[in-house]
Amino acid sequence: MPFIEAVRLALGQIRVQKLKSFFTLLGVTIGVMFLIAVVSIVQGMSNYVTGAVAGKFLGVNTATLRSFPHFQSGNVTEAQWRLWMRRPPITIADAYAVRDALPPGAGWAIDDMKWVNAESKYTNGGPQLLAHASTPQLFKIKNLNVTEGRIFSDEEEQLGLPVAVIGIETQQYYFPNLDPIGREIKVGGLPFRVIGVLEKQGTVFGQPLDRVIYAPFHSPMQRFTGARVNLAGVLVQAPTPAAMPDIQDMLSELMRRRHHLHPAQENDFIVETSASALSAWDTIKGYLVAAGIFLPAIGLVVGGIVI
Repeated sequence: MPFIEAVRLALGQIRVQKLKSFFTLLGVTIGVMFLIAVVSIVQGMSNYVTGAVAGKFLGVNTATLRSFPHFQSGNVTEAQWRLWMRRPPITIADAYAVRDALPPGAGWAIDDMKWVNAESKYTNGGPQLLAHASTPQLFKIKNLNVTEGRIFSDEEEQLGLPVAVIGIETQQYYFPNLDPIGREIKVGGLPFRVIGVLEKQGTVFGQPLDRVIYAPFHSPMQRFTGARVNLAGVLVQAPTPAAMPDIQDMLSELMRRRHHLHPAQENDFIVETSASALSAWDTIKGYLVAAGIFLPAIGLVVGGIVI
């Protein structure tokens, strides 16, 4: 049968059976639209999760040395948690050993953190703040910029001066309708002079990123974060994405030597990257994409059979 004749016959059948043709077309249209919507939503969620974890929590192209992971898939059993608690701490000496072993061009920072109570004479009370005792390069690694004032310098960090950079929510709560630069905020009763305000970070997974205060690592803030017990993280940023595997291998080899681990023993630390932190999301994304393709495919097949 000639192609043109086949088209004429098909159009004739559509005119004769208008209702069936309408519902068949409607089913196929809904199936295609659903498929496009699911793929778009999953892609949008993937961009959000990747940007949130890699860009804000961990930093782009970074590896973080910790005693145990901050991101994991599934529930952590009590036995696993107890095993993590028995691991040796990541010490300040470990952090500086990592710095000294890095290749040229790599970034390095210490970031210890803990939720603390704060106060100022300009308001009565306020929420807890996530306090960071950090080295200055953390701001560059995590792409944290100030809208007012400045970040603290290497000299201020080495001297342990009580200066601080705060988030926009910290400013709103503790310095309402005031310029906070040069004013004092107290953490644990100890005063810190505000020298900068970070640009707005928003929230990630419901956690506010603007309710923060950053102080030099060697400042009194170290007393509250517990840095001398176990560092929350030592961040390393590779100069290029291609250099990241070598950086990870270097970190693992260095820490295995420092912890005197035999070849058969497992690591008693973790080198956490954005890839490892996003492994759980990659699994979930795979299921969502499969379901998003399978379900509308059923409708398309049924529609095809009817046609």
